[in-house]
Amino acid sequence: MKKLTLVLISGFITTSVGFGQQVVSQTKETTPTSTRETTTTTTMYEYDHPLQISVQGGGLWAQRDDRLSNETGWEVTGRISYDLTPNFALGVEGGGLMFVDKSDGTRFGRLYGVPAMVDVIFKLPLGFTGNRLVPYVFGAGGAVWWNYSKSGYSDTTGVSAKDRWHWAVKPGAGLEYYLNPHLAVFVEGSYLFSERFDLKGAAVSPPNGKLKLDSMYGGGGIKIAF
Repeated sequence: MKKLTLVLISGFITTSVGFGQQVVSQTKETTPTSTRETTTTTTMYEYDHPLQISVQGGGLWAQRDDRLSNETGWEVTGRISYDLTPNFALGVEGGGLMFVDKSDGTRFGRLYGVPAMVDVIFKLPLGFTGNRLVPYVFGAGGAVWWNYSKSGYSDTTGVSAKDRWHWAVKPGAGLEYYLNPHLAVFVEGSYLFSERFDLKGAAVSPPNGKLKLDSMYGGGGIKIAF
């Protein structure tokens, strides 16, 4: 009887240990799979990293008055944004831009601008790309500090310009591609509307002594998401 009891107890312990090992084994096999599935689902979901910092640069095409030819320049901009939802973000941006003021081969000076603007951004992450590809549109509003640097020609003819802040608005659109959950590259285009810049002097070529500051921008950059 004692032998039978010992045999039964031994069998029960063996079965229990075997079952426990099986559960542990299944857990070890199941957990990585579950983790991989979760990672795959959320890795490229931009909203998981809502704070984003980007830097970009590109060409600037100044939209001048009819009697002036379009001039090219450059612009460099930095932006900090925060995703309130997967499709809506708010941000701020600043940077620098420059284009040349000239007409009929005569250079009057260079115009430098420092924008300070608030951005409203609407995004559409494309699910079939794992949310790697994100088209977006945005609107920005604020002001630009303008500085007119005179050339030697304009200095001799009495052109005068004071540094000043002018209001500005900027609609635009872009397309970003996530290389990994924290790093993306993007291209962007925009159009800057700003108040005319007053110039005074005998050599002033724009009508009424005011230089039109509207300009088109096209460029690209990188973004880091936190």
